[in-house]
Amino acid sequence: MDLKRKTFLAAIGDSNNSSTWSGIPYFFLNEGKKHNLIDFGLNLDPNTYFHRICRVFWNIFRVLFFFERGGYQYSNFFLVNLWRPHLNRIKGGRVINCFQLYPKALLDQKDIELYFFIDQTLIQLFELYNVNTIIGKHIIKSSLKLEKLGYERADKIFVHSNWCKESLVNDYLISENKIFVVQPGANIFPETYLKFQNSSKSLMDKDGPLKLIFIGKEPVRKGLDRLLLALKYAQNLGASITLRVIGCDKSELKLSDDMLPEFVEWVGFLDKSKSFDEYFSLISECDLGCLLSKAEAGGICLREFHALGLAVMYSEVGGSPEHVIGEASIGISANMSIEEIGETLIYYSNNREKINSLKVNSINNSSTMLWSSTVSLINDIIN
Repeated sequence: MDLKRKTFLAAIGDSNNSSTWSGIPYFFLNEGKKHNLIDFGLNLDPNTYFHRICRVFWNIFRVLFFFERGGYQYSNFFLVNLWRPHLNRIKGGRVINCFQLYPKALLDQKDIELYFFIDQTLIQLFELYNVNTIIGKHIIKSSLKLEKLGYERADKIFVHSNWCKESLVNDYLISENKIFVVQPGANIFPETYLKFQNSSKSLMDKDGPLKLIFIGKEPVRKGLDRLLLALKYAQNLGASITLRVIGCDKSELKLSDDMLPEFVEWVGFLDKSKSFDEYFSLISECDLGCLLSKAEAGGICLREFHALGLAVMYSEVGGSPEHVIGEASIGISANMSIEEIGETLIYYSNNREKINSLKVNSINNSSTMLWSSTVSLINDIIN
């Protein structure tokens, strides 16, 4: 690395805060510092009083002139104001951006090396997450134009999956030569990883119930409703299975009490930055981490499940298949019926040796899930 060129990590929010974007920038930054890849994390705070006022006037302007509102965070106006306090600091440096957009003014500064580290393109986000139903077509058009300029200007683009890479190549016509697929690491402190890895081999239960766990703040998109209905089906046929849910409440689902299975533990929201050991204890006590998303760019919890020695059941959508260990996971088709998912759960609840085999494979390959592996790959490519 050029010792004179400082490297900055950027995301929408404070890269130094573990609450920003599921903790990805925070853990990337800390591991990046250890490997001399990253020097500083930028605080691009979009929630200041200034930005709140700007958002109001921006929306008024958009309604008056374009008859649409929403999408402020994808506008060049927002990005210019967000980055302005940092422009002098990053001159002559290198920036790795976890967001899909740079302001146009920054793209024009040729003395700064620009990189991306993203999970999906905006085209994928707008289409698969139905964002295009809540923001106007004009801001979508302008943001996609700015996004393409950023990718063309970037020195290199790091993506979490080949699924994202295909969009860059096919939708944005970006050369494959500048795109590199590198999965993010599990958002776990090294000492926490070692603690639970040392205990995970003792958690092989051949006789008790199959213990499932779900983590997510968007239960419908992340498929909790499918999982609950499949679990109800399996329990009705005599399967001994429990479920622990972290991050949401059953009131967020449109399921009546008679549709809910038994033996579900609703933990609710838990701030892992403040209750780290408790959070990961709740995970490591389980057998099978479940994420049956309808749309998913990757699913960082899949990496965390594997890092703590769990088997994984995931939905074969987006970048999720690339976030798991093949010999330690169970893929579920997005079109699989509730009954078929339920039968899968029954099979593994009746064959604990199969689950234990998946867990052993997870434990043996868990180091590949860590940020140290991610940062080493990026460091080798950049330098």
